[in-house]
Amino acid sequence: MASVVDTKTCGQMKDHYSPFLIILKHGEYLHDALSMCMQKAKFGGASFTGLGALKDPVIAYFNLSTKQYEKKTFSGIYELISANGTMSRNSKNEIVVHVHTAIGDRDHNVFGGHLVSGMIGVTGEITVIPFRETIMRSMDDFCGLELINPAKK
Repeated sequence: MASVVDTKTCGQMKDHYSPFLIILKHGEYLHDALSMCMQKAKFGGASFTGLGALKDPVIAYFNLSTKQYEKKTFSGIYELISANGTMSRNSKNEIVVHVHTAIGDRDHNVFGGHLVSGMIGVTGEITVIPFRETIMRSMDDFCGLELINPAKK
């Protein structure tokens, strides 16, 4: 069993619940690639961490008082200093890839928040820890978001 895969070979990880590395290529979208991997490998959820470079990332801050994301688009290539997140399913059983990130520019400024979207600018090296059980989200009235619910299966 390979411990390093890409989006084309991620299906090899089916029934394999040890951590693995997925390598993302220039032009792939981080959320789409991880969602596709979860679907192909048929695991119930996952935790992940990664690094690399993103092109034109969109990062957001969740404003609790308005219950809205405040988005900012960054133009160009940015170092993906850190990407941490989870893969789960929402109340419609759709895959949700939830990512928080820190990115850096050429002047060594760092920006962070909720990653709304990001295309791989050079490479992405993502370590995935898959779970057998399905991780479910449900609506949280306090914040108005679907959050991971440990009681839901």
